[in-house]
Amino acid sequence: MKSTIGERLLWRDGDFKLSQCAFCAHKAPTGATCAAFPDGIPVPILRNQADHRKAHYGDHRIRFQLLGDEVAYLQATGLPPASK
Repeated sequence: MKSTIGERLLWRDGDFKLSQCAFCAHKAPTGATCAAFPDGIPVPILRNQADHRKAHYGDHRIRFQLLGDEVAYLQATGLPPASK
């Protein structure tokens, strides 16, 4: 039975989560760097322990910018929706 990409991105608590960085327009094509952190993305952001939709020390005022589908992003990262 084939599954859709949406079904493949559904996770249970405790399952592996994708880094929010994988969905960010500022992410460099290779390595763990981006426009906000050209010398390396901090581990708490890579591990979704810090939500980079909010300010983070040293980010040069560059925040997460979604590149792609918000539903897939929220499901894959386990982060809560942004407050409006």
